[in-house]
Parts: sequence; structure tokens; C-alpha cells
Amino acid sequence: MAVGGLLFNGIQFCGVNAMSISIRLLIILGFSAVIAVLGAVNLMSAFKLAQLDEASEQIAEKTSIVRLSNEYVAAVTQQEVAIRLFARSGLERDKVLVKEGQGNTLILREQILSRLVETGETRLAERIEASTNQFGEVFAAIEDRLGNDDDALQVVVVGIGKLQESSARLVEYLSAR
Repeated sequence: MAVGGLLFNGIQFCGVNAMSISIRLLIILGFSAVIAVLGAVNLMSAFKLAQLDEASEQIAEKTSIVRLSNEYVAAVTQQEVAIRLFARSGLERDKVLVKEGQGNTLILREQILSRLVETGETRLAERIEASTNQFGEVFAAIEDRLGNDDDALQVVVVGIGKLQESSARLVEYLSAR
């Protein structure tokens, strides 16, 4: 016999004779053990589902950023087509298309940048902002040149002036030979 221990030979359990423990108590203890195990499994499942929910939210955020990026690329392409059309036609309606394309591009750019900052991708947002600023400057310079007929005329006049100078030098050079 063991003191305060479990001994099955003498059917002793914590100093109590196992025969004196009722069947009802044994059934309750058995079911309690099963319920405790089910509760532990339930807690573990809830924890894993919370992790899965967090991962699916991150996937949804990334998918949203990719969708906005695709829309931005489409807007830039539309803007490029509009400026080519305006360069060929010079019509005011085509210039309006250029301005609309530029507005759509700026809106989408801001949406992408704010979404990236919200998701903690500030370094990527800064790099994209710097890159799109450079694109905007180049685009504005092209648009200004196309929209300003006087500027184009001035380029032609300066070009003709330089052509006259270089042709005079060419004549001198060829005469000297």
C-alpha cells in the first residue's frame, strides 16, 4: 500500500478505496477529462483561425495594392496615348484628354501611396513617389512643348539661325580645301 498514491493492486486511490468511489463519480471524471481536452483543442483552433484571418487580411491588402498598381499602369498608358494623339493633331479636345489622363494618374498615384503607407510599406511608397515625380516632370515638359506653338516656332527659328551659321562655316571650310 502506498501512502497518498495510486495502487491498483490494493485498489487504493489517494487513500480512498476505489470501490468506495461511485460509478457516477468515475463517469463524471471521465467526461470532465474529455470536455477539458475538447476545450483545449477549441482554444488551439481559435488561435490558428485568428492567425489565418490575419494572413487573409494581409493578402487582401496586397491584392488591393496590385489592383491599384494595374489601374495606375493603365492610366499612364492612356496618358501616353493621349499625349501622342495631341502631338499629332494639336486639337483642343485631345489636350483635354491629356489633362483628364493626367488627373486620373495623379488620383491613382495618391491612392497607391496612401495604401502603401497604411500597410507599413513607407520605403516602397517613397521610392514610387520619387519615380512618379520624375515621370510627372518629364510629362509636364513634353506637354508644355506640345501645347506651346510659339515655343516650337522659336526652336525652329533658333535651329535655322544655327543652320545658317554652320552652313557659312562649312562653305569656308570647303573653300579652303
